Amino acid sequence: MQGDVILENEFKDVPRAKIIARAIDAQGNASAQLVFFVTNKTKEYDVVIHQEDLYIRQGTFKFPENFQAFISVVKSMVDKAQKEKLITSSQAEKLNKLLDNL
Repeated sequence: MQGDVILENEFKDVPRAKIIARAIDAQGNASAQLVFFVTNKTKEYDVVIHQEDLYIRQGTFKFPENFQAFISVVKSMVDKAQKEKLITSSQAEKLNKLLDNL
């Protein structure tokens, strides 16, 4: 592929992405593999759920660096809990209001 690659659409819903690239010239010579990570700053502290196997799901997140980032992580947990029906929307709303008032 030649030219620019626009990543905005591919990564807009994820907090972090690993990109593996290799340059290939016109003669077909390839460079060494390059690995780098891209962080979506608007979703930087979102919790990501991984399906480890049939029964085990695990969540990961970037550890917060300050109080506001901590609130973002907890709000993301509340959102995931509501989507998984661990808490009701009323409970999620109350938790989010409490977090907003801290």
